Amino acid sequence: PNVTGLDGCGADEDTSFIPVPGVSVTPAQPPKELLMEWQTKRATLDPVVEKGVAAVSESSLVASVNYLQEYFTRNSYSETINEVTDYLVKRLESLGYEIELFTFRDDMAPNVIATWPSTSPVSEWIITGAHYDSRNTNSSSPDTRAPGADDNGSGSAAMLELATIISQTIAPDNTFQKGLQICFFAGEEQGLLGSRALAGVWSEQGKKIAAMVNADMLGYQAGTNITLGFKDKSVTPELVTLAKDLTALYVPTLPTADSTSCCSDYLAFYEIGYPAVGFFESGMTASDYPAYHTENDL
Repeated sequence: PNVTGLDGCGADEDTSFIPVPGVSVTPAQPPKELLMEWQTKRATLDPVVEKGVAAVSESSLVASVNYLQEYFTRNSYSETINEVTDYLVKRLESLGYEIELFTFRDDMAPNVIATWPSTSPVSEWIITGAHYDSRNTNSSSPDTRAPGADDNGSGSAAMLELATIISQTIAPDNTFQKGLQICFFAGEEQGLLGSRALAGVWSEQGKKIAAMVNADMLGYQAGTNITLGFKDKSVTPELVTLAKDLTALYVPTLPTADSTSCCSDYLAFYEIGYPAVGFFESGMTASDYPAYHTENDL
């Protein structure tokens, strides 16, 4: 994108780039047992999930975004992002998570992986994630202002809120049937580098992932009605249907729609065969956010 002058995520008119996979794309084929499990979950209200939804704090989300945007930049090539890495590690450790730093390049910040401790062996995982890096118009600049409040402080704040709710509201009285890992990816703005490296390693290890759920740019609404957007390509259709049905079940006042925008870290998992779904702020096309990839993303 920096060579062509075009925008890599399709914000330029009549332009849409998809990061090209380095592997043959193998879409997930969820097994019958998993599809039956999803069918059950989307048909019955779970009081544990209701409790978690009720615990979401607007003030907490806003505080997290405000904190992240105060860093001069979170570009993956910058020195500043290492301070953000330390912040994420300390905050997640204080909530009881086990932390792993996944280094994928010597010149970039690592992925931060927060694992909720399990008292029994884990055979299958749920992965949630958001990229915590930011960028200005030049995706490779380590020293230009890039507050990244919406892209992607908003998604990172959602992951921190989820981590808090799991730790403080849900986990004390409940155990999980699957392992849970909350990932904060670096290198997303340079082509999904962090998530692709991690997904590739996990695939080689034979890690069993039931679903990967990604949040990117959740804070801006171009219209008057708040709508939850779902990415409509390079996603697992059955998982998107489940997510829409769960939204209608637990947040019935929140409409959903399909967004033709592209792309984020869910793609790294989808292309090598893991079920994946991506959440987005717009139920239309690419984001209409006027401060996208600028120093005004506040």
